Amino acid sequence: MMARHFWLIAFWILFGALHSVIASLWFKAWVKNLFGSWFRFYRLFYSAFSVLTLALILWFHFSIKSIRLWDVPPLTKPLAGLMLSAGIFLLLPCCLKYFKQVSGIGVWTKKDKTPVLEKDGLHGWVRHPLYLGTLIFIWALFIFYPWLNGLVTCFMISAYTLIGIRWEEKKLVHEFGAAYEKYQQEVPMILPFFRRRKLQESVRRSPHFSAGPPGKL
Repeated sequence: MMARHFWLIAFWILFGALHSVIASLWFKAWVKNLFGSWFRFYRLFYSAFSVLTLALILWFHFSIKSIRLWDVPPLTKPLAGLMLSAGIFLLLPCCLKYFKQVSGIGVWTKKDKTPVLEKDGLHGWVRHPLYLGTLIFIWALFIFYPWLNGLVTCFMISAYTLIGIRWEEKKLVHEFGAAYEKYQQEVPMILPFFRRRKLQESVRRSPHFSAGPPGKL
């Protein structure tokens, strides 16, 4: 039984490694140079590959006869329900907004839209609301169903997400330049209020900061 859990870990590591390579700038540049005009289907291929490999891992996940780690206390269920609702609240608008772009089905449209740096709505609170919603959603499910295979999957998805954000940030800086660097300074990456609180504290500690009206002691 435990061996299958280690296989699950290995499959998630392989999933993360493959997707990181395929999404990297150097790999996409190599594919573009190799396939030329066919590169416009790259995003569509990447999305299909992602869905297929994710489905295979989840199939293996649910095929494991796992271990229930503990009984869920009744008082934690409302908390998990709130977390689940919050996760859906973050995921749903992001999925609806970016489905065409992320899935690659926009390859058949007549015009390619110029990439736009999103800073409004949920992006005004965190730079990656889709990833935040994903993390909240999966851990809420784990609270409802505290099985060992669920813990493995939640941990691996969380690790891959937090590592992948760093790579994506580099790509976004490469794409948007100084505009994204300024956005990084203004809006926290994944934890709301963290960056703003940090900036406020740094301002208060500044020797030029005064809490009272100017000209008064």
